[in-house]
Amino acid sequence: MPRSTLTHKERAFVRDYPVGRYAHSGTDGVYIAALCHVLKGDAIYIRTAADTWKVRTAPRQRRVAYVVDDYTQDWDAIREVQMRGPVELLRSGAEFREANRLLVKKYPQFSTLSQDEGRIVVLKVTIERVSSMGL
Repeated sequence: MPRSTLTHKERAFVRDYPVGRYAHSGTDGVYIAALCHVLKGDAIYIRTAADTWKVRTAPRQRRVAYVVDDYTQDWDAIREVQMRGPVELLRSGAEFREANRLLVKKYPQFSTLSQDEGRIVVLKVTIERVSSMGL
């Protein structure tokens, strides 16, 4: 049953898992991408280049989905957290810098890429609806 907040187990799973899937629907179909994230409070933060389809289409999205899952051939052991909510583009400011700092800390690979405001964008998905399996 969908809820508006993550449980302790769901929060730990999302926090610790390295990748999730960002999805939204557009005029020409559904868009899905595997992305790196950090969880802070009631939001998922995702870093991306400023010229991506995610950035171009985000302003038209009322709600997006972000799914973190751990698939296994043993279907009784599959774990999954689905989160839905509005997406916001962070291009500068304190929240942008803090989210980027957390992303670089979790994913050191980001430190070798541009850190310049204007060249990167952080997508903020505010979690409003949660469902899970196996947790």
